[in-house]
Amino acid sequence: MSLGIPYAHVWAILNIDFSGSTPPSVVPGLYEDTSAGRTRNSDDLKKNDNAFFGLVQPLAEEYAERAGLKLNWSDPTATVSRQAVAIVSQTPKEFDLPGIPWPPEFHYAGLSSMMRAASLSPFPGKS
Repeated sequence: MSLGIPYAHVWAILNIDFSGSTPPSVVPGLYEDTSAGRTRNSDDLKKNDNAFFGLVQPLAEEYAERAGLKLNWSDPTATVSRQAVAIVSQTPKEFDLPGIPWPPEFHYAGLSSMMRAASLSPFPGKS
């Protein structure tokens, strides 16, 4: 990031919606598309205070300091770079909740996505 080299995020975890539109995937709760539900989701994000990153956060903070990156660690969205050329998620779209305002560079690549792509083209060597 500090060198300006293009990069991508690859999420090998359940997607975490930092917008508050849906419950964070690491917090128990029901999806509710109401004002009260979105408020509860946002409150759950704040309560966790970036706990999503657990033991790796001190290492990430140390690296960011050495690299000269200025991040607001109390804001979970600040640690997900907006400069990534792609964000690739292993979660199939069908397993995600509706209404999450993912950025344009976000892509689902989970099993269902791969199965759809495989059904469109025959396996090499098979007729």
